[in-house]
Amino acid sequence: MKNAIEENGHEFVTGESLGFGSGSALHSLYCCKQCGFVRRKDGQNKPCKGVVKVELRSKGFAAHSTDHIDSTTT
Repeated sequence: MKNAIEENGHEFVTGESLGFGSGSALHSLYCCKQCGFVRRKDGQNKPCKGVVKVELRSKGFAAHSTDHIDSTTT
């Protein structure tokens, strides 16, 4: 792919080439095709950890649970 930058195992391409539209903040930035990191201008990103894995949380986990909040302190 043209305009790709390879550093620390990352393959950075423009957000535009990843499908971000001109209204997106990521449109003109360089993002890793594998892990999604946004490239630092100084090139000092941590090494790429590989392909991002996204999955649903377990059925019993309440993402927005308020059980831990003490109502007497609010």
